[in-house]
Amino acid sequence: MSGPAREITPEAVENWLVEQIAQRTLLPPAMVSVHLCFDEFDIDSADSLVITTALADWLGDEVDPRALVRHPTIRSLAGYLAGRRHQATTGGTPVHG
Repeated sequence: MSGPAREITPEAVENWLVEQIAQRTLLPPAMVSVHLCFDEFDIDSADSLVITTALADWLGDEVDPRALVRHPTIRSLAGYLAGRRHQATTGGTPVHG
């Protein structure tokens, strides 16, 4: 994995996830709401694994495939991952959005 040196914001993670969901569902990105649950997009366990593996590569950090269950919307997952990344790079408290 090649981890980015840039700061990972919730918005950047949201945008990345919207693009991934749009590609998998063939929906225009504008139709992918960050407030809908992943299962509302018919994301199955195989899709979840592919998405979390690609997300881990993009983030340069491990992402548990169960994260899509624990954080069932794009918004909640993005906030969790960006907060976790912030905590890991600063040693601070994660910020959840």
